[in-house]
Formats: sequence, C-alpha cells, structure tokens
Amino acid sequence: MFFLKELSHTIQLHPSYFGPDLRSYIKNKLHSDVEGKCSGRYGYIITVINLTSIGSGKILSGSGLAQSRCKV
Repeated sequence: MFFLKELSHTIQLHPSYFGPDLRSYIKNKLHSDVEGKCSGRYGYIITVINLTSIGSGKILSGSGLAQSRCKV
C-alpha cells in the first residue's frame, strides 16, 4: 500500500553552492537525502514527486552553512 504525503525536510548547504544553480542543487540534495530512506514515522520514502516550496535560508553562526526548510 502506498500513500502520498506532504513532508518537510531541513537541508544544510555549504556557501560554495550559493549561486545561479542553487535551486537545482537543493532539489538534487533533497532527492539524495530523502529517497530510499526510512523516515521512521511514515515508513520508507520511495520517491519525491514534487518540491512544493523552499523556505528562506538562515546562516548558521560559527559554521557559515545555510539552513533551509523544504516542503515536498
């Protein structure tokens, strides 16, 4: 049995990825982080169908990484 769920996932990005291809990198990172993994709460995530929104990023102090919340 399969279910279609809307989930959110937090991604951390290194500053070297900031640029014109940022959206495609976030999409690829999301696919590699989420697909084929067990979420524990919902079971195995087979595939990401659609990237609904990418939240505004926040710079993490001390590391320089940016953190963004994505809805899929």
